[in-house]
Amino acid sequence: MSAILVDRAGERLIVSYADPELPWSTDHLPDALPAGVEAVLGDTRWQTGSAHFFRLARAAGIPAVLDADRAPKEVSDLMELATHVAFSRQGARDLTGEEDPSSALRRMGIRSSTWLAVTHGPEGVFHWRAGEVVRRRAFPVRAVDTLGAGDTWHGAFAVALAEGASENEAVRFASAAAALKCTQFGGRDGAPWRKEVDRFLADAPAQDEG
Repeated sequence: MSAILVDRAGERLIVSYADPELPWSTDHLPDALPAGVEAVLGDTRWQTGSAHFFRLARAAGIPAVLDADRAPKEVSDLMELATHVAFSRQGARDLTGEEDPSSALRRMGIRSSTWLAVTHGPEGVFHWRAGEVVRRRAFPVRAVDTLGAGDTWHGAFAVALAEGASENEAVRFASAAAALKCTQFGGRDGAPWRKEVDRFLADAPAQDEG
């Protein structure tokens, strides 16, 4: 359960509570992915569950995307089980102690073979590529409500990878979806439809790197 506060600039504060009595066992989970699954998306709320499905994704040779909105400390190899890890700024800071996304990526990148990124709202997306940090600037929009922007980004990123897009293409698609989400009030209710994202991208300039 979460209490969510949204200010007039669209920024939000979330205070969450996880019931310790929730069942955490993975015994009831399937031993194989359903037919037709082309990517798996997991987060850090139930890390043993995410790890289970990431192993299945690895075995199937498909992308396994970790939404690391907080540091994945409960399952030591969760980051390595994922093929792609995208942190929130808070998650990267909690794991590395670095406030700056670029510094956090450098600390993680030299120790990991996984594709790594940090999403940072209007500052864009920072990702580790060939031993250096690359920044993809955010699409400029007037933010009404940022609630759900991170979830939208990660979901869209996983969809793009499932469809065979490159990481650069997936980042662009995800950034567009998240930008559109921020222009609408509400979490899930404010998420854009696919046709809206495609139309936005058709008219949008290239995402600058910097």
